[in-house]
Amino acid sequence: YVDRIWGVRQEMGKLHFSLGRGPAYSYELLWGGREFRVESDGCRARVLIDGQERFCHPCGVRLITDADGTLLATRPLE
Repeated sequence: YVDRIWGVRQEMGKLHFSLGRGPAYSYELLWGGREFRVESDGCRARVLIDGQERFCHPCGVRLITDADGTLLATRPLE
């Protein structure tokens, strides 16, 4: 459940980076030999793939990407 609000999860070959608001957090998913990470201060979040920053975005959204980190969609969380 936590990864649906404050983390990253893999679903049907797509990655869902959920940038929830609230306290500071970090969340990491290891999948297919790769590292997918969200780091947030609760207002703004960074998305890192294999240690490289791909996105920096205000919290309150879910970024959906393909396995390489190409942005496919942005959806509101709240």
